[in-house]
Formats: sequence, C-alpha cells, structure tokens
Amino acid sequence: MSTPSLLIVPARLKAGTLFSQIPTNGSGDFTVVQAVGNATRYNSSGFVESAKTNLILRSEEFDNAYWSKSRMNAFGSGSVANATTAPDGTMTADYIQQQTGETIVGGVFRAISVTSSTIYTLAVFAKQSDARYLRLGFAIGAGGAGIFCNFDLQDGIAGTPSAGITPRITNFGNGWFRCSITATSLVTASALHFIYQGNSLNASTATPDTGIFIWGAQLEEGSSASEYIPTTTVARTRFAGVTVDGTVAANIPRLDYYTSNGTPGCPGLLVEPAATNTLSGSVSLDTGWAITADTTVTSGIVSPSESTNATLFQATVNTSRVRQTATLASGSTYTFSCFGKFGALSSGFSLNVFDENSTTYGSGVCQAFNLNEGTLGASGTVGAGFTLQSVGMENYGNGWYRCRMTVLMGYTPTTPRVGFRIGTQITGRPLSVVSGTVNAWGAQLEVGSVATSYIPTTTGTVTRNADVISASGNVSGSIGQTEGSIYVEVDIQKLLGTTQRAFIDIGQAGNRLFLGYGNGLTNKIRFLLQTSSGGLVDFESAATTTGIIRIAVGYKNNDSAMYVNGVSVSPISNGSFTATLTTLSNIYLGSSLSAADFLNDKINAVALYGTRLSNDALMLLSMQGNDAYLPQAIWNFYEDSRAGNTEVPTCLYTRHADIIDV
Repeated sequence: MSTPSLLIVPARLKAGTLFSQIPTNGSGDFTVVQAVGNATRYNSSGFVESAKTNLILRSEEFDNAYWSKSRMNAFGSGSVANATTAPDGTMTADYIQQQTGETIVGGVFRAISVTSSTIYTLAVFAKQSDARYLRLGFAIGAGGAGIFCNFDLQDGIAGTPSAGITPRITNFGNGWFRCSITATSLVTASALHFIYQGNSLNASTATPDTGIFIWGAQLEEGSSASEYIPTTTVARTRFAGVTVDGTVAANIPRLDYYTSNGTPGCPGLLVEPAATNTLSGSVSLDTGWAITADTTVTSGIVSPSESTNATLFQATVNTSRVRQTATLASGSTYTFSCFGKFGALSSGFSLNVFDENSTTYGSGVCQAFNLNEGTLGASGTVGAGFTLQSVGMENYGNGWYRCRMTVLMGYTPTTPRVGFRIGTQITGRPLSVVSGTVNAWGAQLEVGSVATSYIPTTTGTVTRNADVISASGNVSGSIGQTEGSIYVEVDIQKLLGTTQRAFIDIGQAGNRLFLGYGNGLTNKIRFLLQTSSGGLVDFESAATTTGIIRIAVGYKNNDSAMYVNGVSVSPISNGSFTATLTTLSNIYLGSSLSAADFLNDKINAVALYGTRLSNDALMLLSMQGNDAYLPQAIWNFYEDSRAGNTEVPTCLYTRHADIIDV
C-alpha cells in the first residue's frame, strides 16, 4: 500500500492546531478556530467536559504569601504545610490551626476580582483533624460582611447557608470531602474565605489551637464545581486534555469519545456548526426554572459532567412539573433535549414543548422516555400547531440518557414553555405520579432538527461558535493536482436526510474536490470533482446508515473510482478534466470551503495521496478487515514511522490523544 502524502488521525493537538501524522515537519498541520469556552465534548473518562478556569492561584499552597491569614496560628507556629496526604495521593495538604486564645472563626482568604451579576462557585477539599467543621464564604473585602455556609467534615453534611448561597458536599474518600458554595456576585471584588471552626454546624465560633486539613482551592464561573484544576503562579484553563495558562482556552479541536453504548470509545474529531442554547440555567435545573410547589428538589447529584450539579426531582402529586419560558416562533423547527437518569420511584420522564394556558398544559407535544430500560415511550399531541418530527435518546453512561425531541411550530404560542414531567405511565400518555423521582441535567433548546453537543448556560442564552478546521498554501503538495486519491473515515451518529454535509472540501469554488453527503440526496455520499474549464466527475453512493463509514476515491482524467465500505459506486459522470487542478491549496475538514455544510459528526481519519491508487487499493482502504478498523497504511505508519511518539495505540483502532500541554 502506498504511503499517504498527508495523514490525519485526530490524536495530537494544542490550542489552535490539529497536527498531522504525515508529514511531520508541520506543513500538514491544520488551523483550528473554535471559541471552545462555550463548547463541550464527551471525554475519554466518559463525561461531558467543558472548558473551565480556576481563577485562584497557589491552589495547594496555603502557606504562601498569596494567601492572607486571619485569627490563625502562623505556619511553623501551629499551622503546618504539607502535613498529610491530599486526595491526589501527594503529601501536599496543609493543616490550618485556629489562633491561640481566639474563639472567633479564623482561617485563610484571598481577594479576587469578579464580575458583578455573575454566578461563581468556590470549592475546596477539606478533612477533619482536631476540629470538625469548615466554613466557606464570599465577603466584600477582607473581613467585610459576607455570606457563608458551614460543613460537617465528619458526617458529610452542609449547614444552613446564608441567603443566596447553594452549598454542596461530596465524599472523596479517606476522610476527604469536596465542599463548595455557589452564589451570584453583587460586586466587582470579593474576598474568599476558607475558614474552619470547631464548635458546631451553624455557629461562628471556634476552639483555639484546633484545626482541619485543606487542599485544592478552586474558584470558577458557573453553578457547580468542575474537575479540580491545580494552579501555581497563574490561573489555568482545562479543556480537551489541554491545560492552558491564563483565562482562555480557545481554538482547541474537540476529540470526542462518545459511542452509542455509553462507554468511551476511540476519539474522533467533532465538527459542528454554530448553535445557541436559548434556555438559561441549563446546568443546575434547581435554579432558573419554574418548579411547582408540589415537587421536592434535591441538588448536588453527580451529573454527566462529573460535577455535582444535577438535580433530583420528586413529584408528590400528579400536577408536578418543571418548566421554563421559551422562544418558539411559527414556521421554525426546534430541538429540545435534556439528560435524564432513572429515579427509584418512577420509570422516567416526559419532555414537553407547549403553550401554557394559565398554569396548565394548554396545547403542545410530549414524549416519554423510559430511563430504566433506555427505551422510548409514548408520544402525544394536544391541540393544533405542534408537529413532533423526530425523537430519540442516547446512552451517555452511568445511567444517564440524553433525550431529545424535534418540533415544527405551526404558530407562535402565546405562552411558550418547555419542560418535563415525571411519570411511570411510559406506555400511555406520560403524566406525573405521586412519589415519582427523576434525575435531570443539561437542558437545551436550539433552532434546527439536530441536538448538537451540549452548551452550558447559567443566567442567559449562550452560543457555541462553529468548528472551522482548515489548512492552506502549505498543503498544496499533499494532494494530486492532475490525479490523486482521498480516504476518509467518519463516525455518523446523526442522519440528516437531504442536508449537504462535507467530510473534506479541497480547492476553491469551481475548481474543487468535494466529499460528503450530497445536497438533496437522502443520506447519500457524493464525490464531486469540478474544474474551471468545465471538467466534471460525479459519484453518488447508495443511502447510508449510522455508524463507521469508510470512503476511498481515486481520480484521473477519464479514470475515476469510488468505494464505500468496500463496495464500488457507479459514477454518474466519470468525465474528462484535462485542465490541471493547480489551485488545490485550501483544505477544510468537516465543512465546505465557505465554512458551511458542517458535518455535525466525527471524523476518524483522513488520508491524501498524490497518485490515483488502483481499484484494488481503494477497495482495501474502504473495507473493514477481520481485525482492522483502520487502513493498513495508517497502521504501518504507527508501527514503523512513529518515532518519538509515546502513545502508539495498542490495537488497530485504539487511538488515544497524544496531548501537548501548552
């Protein structure tokens, strides 16, 4: 098998760049544009991951001068740095001790600049020693008036918080708890307090010369504590395995590990168009949503993001509901999605898009989801003007399913709402029942017929920018200008009918090579070669289904071929193109040359060749062998030519991200 002139197997990346495996001198690398702060991916640990920034410095060094101390015995005179084993197994946790003779609570704090009217979460790991209680708080200035919550480090419970604070506590084992408080900032600067106390769960007094262990402080925007991000001298942001110093993690290609069975698979390059989540408070559904008084709410449930920001809802009567005002306009198509997990007292929940009549369900559509078995239940329509176009649910692991429904609006509702109800009547019209329970997280309402990757929101709508992955100029030698071959492997989870979607687009308008789903062709793959002199090569495959699809095409004057999963595709036009394709210097992955026609799915591999491979070679490239999921050329490269790479896959289709930490 010939060696490709350009090979992309999404694995090596940094902010702004997707590296090629061939060539290795940088001339085949792709530029990435994506404001990743609003994007998410399904990571290799099986969780929905978004970019998060720890705004606190010296997160494990409470003895450092960065931290101010109040009513606390100094380090070396009671307090001890690196006193015990931290949750990560290192000897980096500190012991802080109440000042001798002082009964008013003391501890460490730091003034941090924050943005007014913005939700923040402050978290720290804590463990009892000769004192039992921790206090976390937001205060205006050092020692100023503030809001607080105490935590019991023996029983693992939170005390009564000040108004405006949402507390959470999670057991991390070996006596360690991660305690957090969430509140909306009302000023532009606050002091953060990590304060222990030794007397009770709801008091402001402490016992002198006693203390607790603390480690891993984190302050971030948002309504929950994300995975811990250690810092030293600068704030740090983490996304897609890349940790970036500073407060921005933009333009990082998204390696997504999602598979339909709910366990992480092999990474593919996720390429999506821009989208907007029009719902506020989509992360923690216990705030920002109208919840009927007959519904009991329990926050702090571990969500698909691995944070404790999901909510358990319990219906106490059959009128219980959770809902939010939405934007729904006549003639538009909307997709409403929400993550749900089985609650012990019910089978599932029903998603609803409706026009509310007073405080009751007026007209609309509903779809039930059996979260116990992972199956669809009944759907229903009440009143005219709502058309339920499609429904579905995807397994995200750990018992969580992302449930979705797509609705075409026939009119503009007077009081538009979206939401859900808890139910056991999965085979009939889904209604709430007494003592029904369900876990919920991550609601999203977006324009269009596709549930794109989850976009977290807090106080308002949020837009995720498109993934634009391209190369120009320096890759002109990677693709044949008079003859050549292209291999693409894609992982299709969403069939979009007649929508045009690009796998790869090379060249420029009127002088290009396009491979993707064809415009107006229902789930059919098209290879199109056009030249400015009128030359045309055109192939259209049979209709495809979801899953892994491998396409290999070869082109040459009056001699072109296309194979899809080992099957030859007959040409519509296999014509002449005597002009040289001298302008094939722009390459777009997952979108067209005009940064449109986005794939809305994953690319697993791309290979370009400067010659027209034989039909047998093209067929082999597009086939799935007995024990091979990737073309032999790619495996040969990993086996023989990956000098210096420390992450050679252990099997043909186990591709782990070889991340550069920048």
